[in-house]
Amino acid sequence: MEDLAARLAHRVQLSTDGLKSYLSAIENAVGWNGVDYAQLV
Repeated sequence: MEDLAARLAHRVQLSTDGLKSYLSAIENAVGWNGVDYAQLV
């Protein structure tokens, strides 16, 4: 996730499956202000 975050120039929309470990990975890499995030369950 940190590798992806380093390559993003603008805010993005990101969706993942329901794996809970994505939540902390996204928060640590880009923070919640840097991404519009949704989980598809």
